[in-house]
Amino acid sequence: MKIYLCYYVNFMLFGKKKYSFSCEDIGMKCGYQVKGASSEDELLQIIKIHAEKAHGLKQINQDLIENIKKNIKKK
Repeated sequence: MKIYLCYYVNFMLFGKKKYSFSCEDIGMKCGYQVKGASSEDELLQIIKIHAEKAHGLKQINQDLIENIKKNIKKK
């Protein structure tokens, strides 16, 4: 019970984890960073828009998505 209460108190005091990503983390020569996304899904949507606009990627293949997910930082 103490562990759950501790987690709940931390969650209420400090909020949800924030998600961030940088193209450089997957070897792209791009200075683009996303910080403060509230979920992995939100972050992936932002990255998909950036990938299309900046890198010309109409679709992101599953291997690239997995590589992106491995490099998402959670704070």
